[in-house]
Amino acid sequence: MKEREIEFNYFYKMFREEYRKNIVKTRREKQLNDCNDGLLEILTMTYTKGEILQLYENSLFQVCVNYLSLADSSMNILPNNSLEFVTEILNEIEENPYQKSFLASLQFIFQDYFECLEIGRPILFSSEEDSNDSYMEMVLDSQYKITQFETMNMDLLEQTKTMTKVLILESHRQLGPISKVKYYYRKDI
Repeated sequence: MKEREIEFNYFYKMFREEYRKNIVKTRREKQLNDCNDGLLEILTMTYTKGEILQLYENSLFQVCVNYLSLADSSMNILPNNSLEFVTEILNEIEENPYQKSFLASLQFIFQDYFECLEIGRPILFSSEEDSNDSYMEMVLDSQYKITQFETMNMDLLEQTKTMTKVLILESHRQLGPISKVKYYYRKDI
């Protein structure tokens, strides 16, 4: 029996749906029961950065729980912080049909986080070289916002682990250094 193909962004779509559900839930809790779901999503423009990050936190946590369930993971201790949860999953991840989609989706989810933190919406490039060096280049623009990540000789898991480390540091307003990350500042962009 052939396993069904899992979309590369399956968990990102799940994250966006969880985010939408959390918006509806929080707006209803704020006594806006007479609004329809579409209007509730539009009203997110009135959310603060902290409120949006909390919605992301709740949504990512649920995605992690769903991933563990779908992957039939034996992980039984769940951190209460979603980025710590992601880190634990990445440290214990095992080969399964959902693994690639989860890792790729995390990179899209992290773009949303970076944008909300107002530090850019980096795109990711990946390439291979003949050398054995593996690293990630992080390009910053003239406003010190992250414009791109370019990985060299890194597999999807290593890319995602590195992006997770960068996001955790950025969310705490800390700078690296992070092993295997090279920083490039470009004044021309």
